[in-house]
Amino acid sequence: FVKSHGSRAAITTYEGLDFVQKSDFFRYLVLYHVGGIYADHDAEAKRPVDHWPMLENTEILVGLEGFGTSKQKNGLLWARNPQFCQWVLAAAPGHP
Repeated sequence: FVKSHGSRAAITTYEGLDFVQKSDFFRYLVLYHVGGIYADHDAEAKRPVDHWPMLENTEILVGLEGFGTSKQKNGLLWARNPQFCQWVLAAAPGHP
């Protein structure tokens, strides 16, 4: 998929990544070209996707993992405030 849909720069970047980074990069490339919803296998939807609060013409949706201070929460230290997750993403095709 990367070789057939990625630019020369994307392919070169992909080839220089480690396994975990390649997985992330692949996920973004698929969402960019095809669109849709990505969720890690252990993510749990609290409500059906068709009941998610989407605004009209929404082109991308990312989860909010942490918001507030940079203090520890359940043994984890948020790196950023707010901190977005990449284990659930939704995007329209071609969204930058």
